Amino acid sequence: MVLETRIHFGHWRCVRVSWTRSVSLRRHVSARLLCWMLTGLLPLMLVMLSAGCQAPRNFAAIHAYYGYEYDAAREALRPDALTRNDEQVLLNNARLGMAALAAGDLAEAERALGYSFELLSTAGLNADRTTAAIMLYEGVRIWKGEPFEQAMMYHYVATLYAIMGDWENARAASANALFRLTDFGAYQTPELLARRAAADDEFLDRGYTAVDTNFALGFLMQGIGARLSGAGGSDAMFDAAVEIDPSLASLAQTLREDAYNTLLIVHYGKGPTKIAYGPANALARFQQQEPLSIAAASLSVQPTSGRGLSVIPVANISRMAMDHRWNNLEDIRRAKAAIGEILIGGGAVATYIGIEQHSAEVALAGVGAMILGMLTQAGARADTRYLEFLPQSVYLVPLQLDGPGDVRLTIGDGRTMTLYDLDPGEYGDPKAVYVRMHGRDSPPPRPLGSPQRNATSTGRVTGN
Repeated sequence: MVLETRIHFGHWRCVRVSWTRSVSLRRHVSARLLCWMLTGLLPLMLVMLSAGCQAPRNFAAIHAYYGYEYDAAREALRPDALTRNDEQVLLNNARLGMAALAAGDLAEAERALGYSFELLSTAGLNADRTTAAIMLYEGVRIWKGEPFEQAMMYHYVATLYAIMGDWENARAASANALFRLTDFGAYQTPELLARRAAADDEFLDRGYTAVDTNFALGFLMQGIGARLSGAGGSDAMFDAAVEIDPSLASLAQTLREDAYNTLLIVHYGKGPTKIAYGPANALARFQQQEPLSIAAASLSVQPTSGRGLSVIPVANISRMAMDHRWNNLEDIRRAKAAIGEILIGGGAVATYIGIEQHSAEVALAGVGAMILGMLTQAGARADTRYLEFLPQSVYLVPLQLDGPGDVRLTIGDGRTMTLYDLDPGEYGDPKAVYVRMHGRDSPPPRPLGSPQRNATSTGRVTGN
């Protein structure tokens, strides 16, 4: 009797396994076991390997959000956000809070963003005031985002409190975003860092220098909150922002002098997307989605009652995302990927040798190594979850309005939005207004004929 089979799966080579009736019963049984494992278990392992990806994205919510349909986005997000013991609880609540803020529902925004703030605060910081790489909450290891995403989540909380006129909490939330960053010097890319980490197990834990943040937006928002709440220290915050970016000097001076009665916080465009690449897709990087010309584009603001002005971005989110200092580096995942490749390669060689030599024992050992390698690689795949609702650019616009009126916003690519019948605040007690504008891959804002229509189309003019 001849026991024979051909194995076909994925990109693996076809192998012919054959034993004649002259083999012993023990070898015959082992051969059958080997064939069963090759034809049954290995395809299963490949399915597990291909399934080693992240939870599916909520495309219905994403599509609605970037179509200015914020109520539909929130409806799609609520079921996930209410699942408290899920590893995506922070991500889902941040998404819901951002959509609620754009929709003008401050109550829901406060619930969702407040819970996100609680989770982030629970994670704490390392001894050198850099962010922790792992977050455990109620026994569940949960997504906490890259450092730049964490800083922006704190910014959203600060924006919410600014809109509510709670400048002390706006200050406190902004202060949380000013944690220190990890600088690995010449090792600027994931590839270089991975190679260096492969040679030194402790490199990613000890090979960096903790440096002060370059988050100018956080310093400006903390300075505004400190000045308007009477907490003190605002000048130092404004000085820090200007030191990071000298082009912000004029804006900082206006904020120091309280020479405005309305503050627009404008988020524009689509932030960076996160992709996996490299061996076993173990590395991840962020890619900019908006054109380079938009990243530094000015925002023109023309009120019908007051002085117009043009401002530059105070934060470029894509630039932050592509700076290695603003990313968490997961050495365990990199190591797992490397180990997985070695195990799969070595296992394939052992399996082939065992088959050629009619040694079921050697072949079975090779199959075991291949399976272990596949399982290891399945766990090594980069985590590509990210905050899809982040903007490309953030603008702070201190306005001097003479009275109620319309305010027309125009971004560098010609995209426009009009805020109708906007009531100003007072000098020393300004009104904060949040505005979410989308880029050219979103539909244009619908015609705005009244404040009521504005409230149901472009994302509400959210202010206190």
